[in-house]
Amino acid sequence: MDLIDLKARVDRARAEMEAPLAPDEGSRPILPVTEYLREDDTTILWEAVRALREDHPDVFNHYPENTLATNIVYVLGDLAETPTLAKLAGRLAEAAKDEGPWLVSTPLANVSLPSAMLPIDDRAVLQRAYLGREVKDDEYNEVVDAHFEVFRAIDDYLIPPSRWLAAGSLDDNAVDTTRTAALLTIEDGTRALATSRARAKALYALAVWTIASPPGEFAQLPDVGIYGPQPFLQMPQQSKEYDPGEWISKKRPSIGSIRHWSEYEVPSDDLLTLPFEALRVVRDSRSAQALLSASWAAFEAARGSRFLLSERLRHVLVAVETLGEPEPGKKMKWKRWENLSKRYGAHDELRGRGYSEEMIARAEIRLKNARNIATHGADAALIDLGFPEGAERALMYSEPVPSDDLGFAALSADLTILIFGVQHVLNKLLRHQRDAEWDDDEFERQFIPA
Repeated sequence: MDLIDLKARVDRARAEMEAPLAPDEGSRPILPVTEYLREDDTTILWEAVRALREDHPDVFNHYPENTLATNIVYVLGDLAETPTLAKLAGRLAEAAKDEGPWLVSTPLANVSLPSAMLPIDDRAVLQRAYLGREVKDDEYNEVVDAHFEVFRAIDDYLIPPSRWLAAGSLDDNAVDTTRTAALLTIEDGTRALATSRARAKALYALAVWTIASPPGEFAQLPDVGIYGPQPFLQMPQQSKEYDPGEWISKKRPSIGSIRHWSEYEVPSDDLLTLPFEALRVVRDSRSAQALLSASWAAFEAARGSRFLLSERLRHVLVAVETLGEPEPGKKMKWKRWENLSKRYGAHDELRGRGYSEEMIARAEIRLKNARNIATHGADAALIDLGFPEGAERALMYSEPVPSDDLGFAALSADLTILIFGVQHVLNKLLRHQRDAEWDDDEFERQFIPA
């Protein structure tokens, strides 16, 4: 791509930005040069972004594309002569290498820490947020003392988030953000990618923690607190028997009760470091890759409060098939999952709920069929809204499925079986692979019939 036209447009925008005030211009807002680009200028700019994506993908992958577009403008504005696309790519690559490392604080919502700071390794710590609506001296002193502990652990620190917006004031409208902790991690690369990677690490950590140390009976699954507040109240739908034409109905409504779910207690024992041990070797260890991927999918499948049945079906089957892929490019083998679940006693646990081996096998077949419909079928919505009674649903590679096998109650019950089995297996397999130092040969041996 020839950059002469784009360079001229950037120079014109920069000249407008740096122009002195006109005699009748009392003031002017200070804006970046990108704000002086016109609509047709940005069209040419995005052509340059696409050219870098096609011809210099290694450079493109250093930046989110919006950041890349901004940096193109800055680089072109600083150069006296119009560069070639290759020279522009070189400048952008050099700028990317000069960035970082970054210390990133990712807020966590609805978690509880046993202390104000928990060290993980030399690149990660957990710190408690300011929890009080009005921060008292005791809490302030405890958090400040934790700053020193954080600094000793990772050679730097950031102030933790506050749970309450407008904390310290008497404002009755202060907002509970539900941010109760933060994960501090040291990240390499450009700032935008560093923050994205830190968020991903936090989510994978939450997934592994909640599988290795499940929430208590009345505790909820946690989340990152970048968006907030995160939900913690369960408020039921009301219902009553339909009573048409009766203004004063004798049909009593079912109101239910509001449930306040407690925070998830982050493990403080050796399970605290488990996800970060997997993350440390994830680029080289296939077992770490599979276990992190499956843990995240299982974590999402367990979120019955925010996902439809069809979505949860897709997530839980992703967890199974992640474990069932023998190697990249090879077809998933369901037999691998069967061997793994039997090795770790998932079926034995399910017998306590009245499931025989045959029942479990049929449930898994029904779930696979339903997942395929939910993923590829135009009638995927009927997984959540209900298939017509007495109907059959044709499948590409097997016999038609009766609507009874695709009923909401039936699939919900089957889903519970598989989610439990996946969580049970992952709980044990994560520990096993850590003890095996993430050895991939040992991981493969777990799929051999016991």
